[in-house]
Amino acid sequence: MWYLSFVTALLLGVGCNGSIRREDACTVCKGSNSTCRLVSGIFTRPQLPMGYNLITQLPQSACNLTITELKQSRNYLALRRIDGSFVLNGNWAINWSGDFEASGTPFSYTRDDDHHIESIHSPGPLIEPLDLMVIYQQPNPGIKYQYQLPMIRAEHAAKESVIAPPLLRHPASPNHIPEDHKSVDNAVNTRLNHPVFPYGNSAPARDIPPYAGDEAVKPRPKRKRKFAWKITGFTECSKSCGGGIQTAVIACVREHNQLTVNERRCAAFEKPSPQSVRCNLKPCVAEWVGGEWSECSVTCGEGVQTREILCRQEITTTLIMTVADGACLTPPSPLLHRIRTCQRPPCPLDSTNTDYPPSEAQWHMGLWSECSATCGLGV
Repeated sequence: MWYLSFVTALLLGVGCNGSIRREDACTVCKGSNSTCRLVSGIFTRPQLPMGYNLITQLPQSACNLTITELKQSRNYLALRRIDGSFVLNGNWAINWSGDFEASGTPFSYTRDDDHHIESIHSPGPLIEPLDLMVIYQQPNPGIKYQYQLPMIRAEHAAKESVIAPPLLRHPASPNHIPEDHKSVDNAVNTRLNHPVFPYGNSAPARDIPPYAGDEAVKPRPKRKRKFAWKITGFTECSKSCGGGIQTAVIACVREHNQLTVNERRCAAFEKPSPQSVRCNLKPCVAEWVGGEWSECSVTCGEGVQTREILCRQEITTTLIMTVADGACLTPPSPLLHRIRTCQRPPCPLDSTNTDYPPSEAQWHMGLWSECSATCGLGV
């Protein structure tokens, strides 16, 4: 990873310009970090439109970038160039953990799993701005980001409105700025109006309204209504694996405190159409299943049917594959029978008659028996 080369250089005593001098946080050779400005923020807005949403823009020359989710979730971080192409997690294709190059600098990406929280790290500096985005699928637990910016670049960027660092604030008071972050009070918030295109939709995503939990230094607009429809959560996934569906739960809420109220309060407003997202996309565990039953072994009476017991794995809702028997980790259930009896219409009583099924029944004249008497009248 990129920081291994830094550690190696430190151990070997090699600094910038081939000397023992060191670069400071803003890559200034023999610098003292006095030319750097720390920019940090926490994006806390819980509800967002489905798909890709812009968090902030990481400006050109940014160094020592660290972006981390505060808690595990089904959301994913993404990085996008200013021309609209993605360098990480674009078009709903989620990258595996690893290293990659972008904007002239190495990045290290750790994907969310059972042991790690999703994060992005880079030493910088960026040679071009990058949009930091979140792929929204469930309520946002919070995303923390920070980077350092050269003073000259920071002042120039502030004039061009290309930095978007919401200030860190104390949780108990949304208007309080901690002392150690007042050095960034001149930074401006530019939640850019780039068109953000959710997957499969060529229309720009709707603008995100201001939220009280965001750390943007912008005055809140006057409220025009007291109630509104809002996505308050999602239903349980319809499947535990192989790709299920979650449907958004839409409720009427009171705007100033976000509490759910009776739906008749929002009767004057159009209720949003239901939204669904895919969930639990990982393939299911392979398991034993019974194949198709054969034809009955006889055409009349009682016979038998047979079938194979197969190891199959559900990849998606539309793709079920037969896999090697070793992929099934447990033996087949005793309830999975390979043979069963089957019943056909009764066989004819005349076993010599091979004409089956029999034709329509008819009366036939047989041979006369012997006369019952040897003389006189008999039958």
